Amino acid sequence: MGKSKYITYGFFDFIKKAFYIAGAAMITISTLLLMAPQSASAAAGTPRMIIMSTSSNAVAATTTYQVQFKTMSTYTGQAIVIDFCTSPILGSTCTIPTGFTVGGTPSVTTNTAPMTSQVWTSTSANSGRTLKMTQATGVSFTSATTADFTINAVQNPTALGTFYARIYTYAATAGATSYTDTAPDTGATHVDDGGVALSTDNIVTVTAKIQETLTFCVFTSVLTTGVSCPGTVSGIKLGDTNGVLASPTTAYLSSTNASTPLYAQLGLASNATAGVIVRAKSTGPLQSGANSILGTNGGTGSCLTDPVTTSSEYVGFRVTAGTGGTGTQTADPAYACGASNSHSWDSTQLALAIGDPILSTAGPSTEPTTEALVDFVGKSSTTTKPGTYALTMTFIATGSY
Repeated sequence: MGKSKYITYGFFDFIKKAFYIAGAAMITISTLLLMAPQSASAAAGTPRMIIMSTSSNAVAATTTYQVQFKTMSTYTGQAIVIDFCTSPILGSTCTIPTGFTVGGTPSVTTNTAPMTSQVWTSTSANSGRTLKMTQATGVSFTSATTADFTINAVQNPTALGTFYARIYTYAATAGATSYTDTAPDTGATHVDDGGVALSTDNIVTVTAKIQETLTFCVFTSVLTTGVSCPGTVSGIKLGDTNGVLASPTTAYLSSTNASTPLYAQLGLASNATAGVIVRAKSTGPLQSGANSILGTNGGTGSCLTDPVTTSSEYVGFRVTAGTGGTGTQTADPAYACGASNSHSWDSTQLALAIGDPILSTAGPSTEPTTEALVDFVGKSSTTTKPGTYALTMTFIATGSY
């Protein structure tokens, strides 16, 4: 078997009878672990693996190790020992990998039967190098039974490279309580054994930047479904076909009465997490020199059905939110007048340096199929002084990221 980035397998078979190695010769079998001579009764649990939740060697790399191995014979298992070492040889001195620990009070979760049939007691030894699990009643291991449990909150070695886990199972708890690295059978002869090679490695970090985006445009093209930014821009004339507020009993709408019906259309799209607010600000009401036409409803900023009495003169507008696309646009209540013959004007707020909110989105949005619309109204009275009246309105979009 090979090893993946996060799961390292150390699969090998151990010769049951003792063998002799002449002189200082050492037999190396690829990347597999070597085992020292062991009890003739012991067998190698195979396959076996330790699944690491991360292979990072960072000091704060707290990981989980899911341990799985198959027992090779039938017995009642009362103890399991896993010793984490810099060398793989069973029965040899075990040196703890730098920075490694299973924790002072290790946390172990049993995942499947037969491990889940009993509550195991987990302790650590040798400065967190050795995990000892005991269960006085024991669990029934049969040939090819898979033991499956997870060691929580393990600290990986802080050095890059290979380290090893030596695994022993016992039919008596004394096998774990009396365990030492150089004499693993001091308390009781182990039944199954095996080893796993693991490795820490560098972590690859992939980053990508998403820029804040805000698309906002204002145009006055004749309304057409599906119009999107950019559109053409021209002044909006209020009045009859000549742009004159000719009748003192008629409220002239930019969208219906002028020679070229126009809305101010607002194209808006943004990835702003908390949405976008569109504000309007104006130089003032309709002005001609020293003469002016004030805001509708006394400029109080509330919708009013357009008066048609000969004594009333006013200017106002209403806002219709865009539709389509993703996200939702909402017109501000002060200007969401609904009916085409209802408008508003807030003299105080529109005169502020930052303007008056007229439209908003709750979060990211794409440009709608139909843009937000701003429809203006103007009316003269029988006593309105002659002149060319004008105002300038600025729309400002602000994203909250």
